[in-house]
Amino acid sequence: MRVFLDFFLKTFAFLSSIFLFFFLILTIFSWINEENLILNQNLKFIEGDKDSKNTILKIKLKGPILLESSYQSEFNLIGIPSAIYVNELEKIFDNLIFDEIKGMVISIDSPGGTVSATYKFYNILEKLKKKYNLKIYFYSNEILTSGAYWTALAGDKIYTNYGTIIGSIGVRGPDWIYYNKPIAISNSIFDKSVETIDGIKKYRMIAGKSKDIYDSFRKPTDKEISALQEILDEVYLDFVNLVSKKRKIENDFIENEIGALIYNAKKAKKIFLIDDIKELKDVYKLMIRDLNLENYKILKLTNQKSLYENFIKTSYYLAGNSLEKDINIICKEIDNFHNIFLINNFYINKC
Repeated sequence: MRVFLDFFLKTFAFLSSIFLFFFLILTIFSWINEENLILNQNLKFIEGDKDSKNTILKIKLKGPILLESSYQSEFNLIGIPSAIYVNELEKIFDNLIFDEIKGMVISIDSPGGTVSATYKFYNILEKLKKKYNLKIYFYSNEILTSGAYWTALAGDKIYTNYGTIIGSIGVRGPDWIYYNKPIAISNSIFDKSVETIDGIKKYRMIAGKSKDIYDSFRKPTDKEISALQEILDEVYLDFVNLVSKKRKIENDFIENEIGALIYNAKKAKKIFLIDDIKELKDVYKLMIRDLNLENYKILKLTNQKSLYENFIKTSYYLAGNSLEKDINIICKEIDNFHNIFLINNFYINKC
């Protein structure tokens, strides 16, 4: 038994050393090529004349819109695939040569995101349009709601597939759950509950009135509710004004008729939220026609991943249910921001 144990420990130590060695090599390689992790991009040829100086750039995005992954900021990783990280996109755009790019088709499926990320993404696209006289068309195949729709307003045109869900022109603040006089909290694997009526004493050291805002064990004051509602109303007004300006729709009609409901593509076209219902291939044809291009090439923007990133990503997907993992991580990301959201309830209800 002792001989077997010694052999097992030596074998385990040997295999662990090999794994650690290759992991360190990949890590060092990643650090040396730190800029290339995000900035070294591939422009993949899709169709057209390869020698043409008239480029149409295709960008495909999916997931909630966030400034950056909390994991990315600490470990320099790209983050999970099912999210749109605006800071990463900004670095990509900063390192693209736009001299030959005449138009961009952004294919996006997103329920929205945080206000800060959405606002920044919109402004990045607006600056690109003005600086390079760039034409941008947005296209959505499945979902274009809330913050994603705000972002799409930067486009010259908005097209969607027949089955796309559009709208949700509204703003959502963080939930505040108040437990009235709790006496017991159960957080076991099989039961999560709170019993109330006197009994639990809770102390928290703070300085500054309302510093403990969102505390689940005290009722919010009227002043706090009013202050938070004012923030939401300001963002909502900006959203409505932008929709009105870009889509040529009266504010009253947006607030009272469209509201924060979601619509199918037919209804969205009827109330002027989108320009038309098209297939993606037809959107390229429209852009080529609108730009009066006799020859062109369509390039797709793709990230060139490092060995380190591919190793992490592969390990991540081999570890289990990728969709469930993505949603869990996104929920943690959202919880970390404590932000005001321009996001459809799909992800919020999953959290």
